[in-house]
Parts: sequence; C-alpha cells; structure tokens
Amino acid sequence: METITRLRTELRMLKREDCARGPLILVSGEHPLRRKEAEFQRELTDAAGPLLEQECAGQLSLLIAACKGKRALLPVDGYRTHEEQQNLYLGSLRDNGPTYTERFVALPDCSEHQTGLAVDMAKKEPRIDPICPFFPDSGRCGEFRRLAPDFGFIERYPAGKEAITGVAHEPWHFRYVGRPHARLITDSGLTLEEYRQFLTGFREGRPLHTPDGSAEIYYLEAEGDETPVELPVGREVRLSGDNCGGFIVTVRL
Repeated sequence: METITRLRTELRMLKREDCARGPLILVSGEHPLRRKEAEFQRELTDAAGPLLEQECAGQLSLLIAACKGKRALLPVDGYRTHEEQQNLYLGSLRDNGPTYTERFVALPDCSEHQTGLAVDMAKKEPRIDPICPFFPDSGRCGEFRRLAPDFGFIERYPAGKEAITGVAHEPWHFRYVGRPHARLITDSGLTLEEYRQFLTGFREGRPLHTPDGSAEIYYLEAEGDETPVELPVGREVRLSGDNCGGFIVTVRL
C-alpha cells in the first residue's frame, strides 16, 4: 500500500496591504492602484529600454531576443507616474476628444502603466503613434506575440473582450503576469479579469493543477489585517495579491 507523505509546511502571515502587490494585481477603473507611487518606483529598471518592474524588464529582454526582434521591435512605453498618466489623459481629451480617450487612455491611478508591469510595443517605423502604436500579427511582431506567454506576458486587451476589460482592443499592450499564468490565460482565451475570477474557485485543499503538472495554484481571501497561510518548505512559492482583496498562491511541484 502506498503511503502519502505530507510536505512540511511553515506558517506565514500576509498583510492586507500585500493584496496590492505582485505581478497578478488587477488594475482598472473598478480596481485603482492601492500602493504609493514611491513603492513602485523602487522596483523599476531601464534595462529593457523604458522603465519597467525589474522582473518584467528582464523577461522582456529575453523575449525580444528569442523572437530575434531587436532590430524590428521597439518597447515604446513602460512605467508612468501619476502625473504623466494625468497629462496623457488630459492631453488626449484635448486633442482626440472624450470618445477616443475613454477607449484608449485610462484615468490616473487606473492605468497598468503605473505599476511598471505593462509595456506598449511597436514595429520599428519612422513614425510611431505614442498612444496606438502599430503592432501587427505578422513578422517579428507575430513571433513576439506567439512567444510572449512563455516569458510571462499576455496581450492584455484582446478583441471581443471590451465589455469585460472596459478598454478597446490594444494589440500593442502587453502585461507581465509571470509563468505559468500567462500561458494559462492565453490558452484559455481569458482576460486577466476572467482569470482572477476563475482562480477564486480553487482553494488550498483543491488547487488548480497546470496541464503540464509543474505547478498548483489556489486563491486565498484576505482575513482582516493579517491572513495566515501554510506554505510548503523546500518548494518554490510565488505569492501575488490581486488588488481585489485576496492572494494568488503558486507552488512549483
């Protein structure tokens, strides 16, 4: 008879403010930023060109190299401050009007660009639109899009999901969520909003197992000021808040 040996665990306390930290935070009009700007800025680097969160920047550089896109692709926008996002929003209202602006430019503190986890990509051309850069499905751009999930990136605002994301289709806007989440999101055709909701159905005792068996994932609701969680010792564990009052736990198997 087989015996099942439980992994040794250790107790960790998660603070409520940690719900607003991590690569899987949902930032939108309904879920504005809940961290101070200085906290995001301490995590930034310009290693990939524009300022980005450090892990995001590193994976972006690897992704561009993998698709041989150094000469063909350009990261045109990354991190923005509150002031920069406000100026962009007001400038678009002035130049493009409210209909266009509501489709493509987020209100200050409702933009993923203020996290350092979002990057706008463009095909290198003499002239590049700063708000809606050209990033087709063909050539190096298409190869970038195909490989993106393997480096932790998703196309954040896909066509046909506008009613869910509240944002028009933006084929140039990529969001870092990390592995294995990017592949799960892409292969299932979900948005980050839908994926976060999907994960709330999986808990510590009945986690979601990735198709390749490399990880298990579950959701944990915040409890008061501190939330206890038992984490396995000797396994790689990634914790991320969702910016909605909970945590996503990813355990590598």
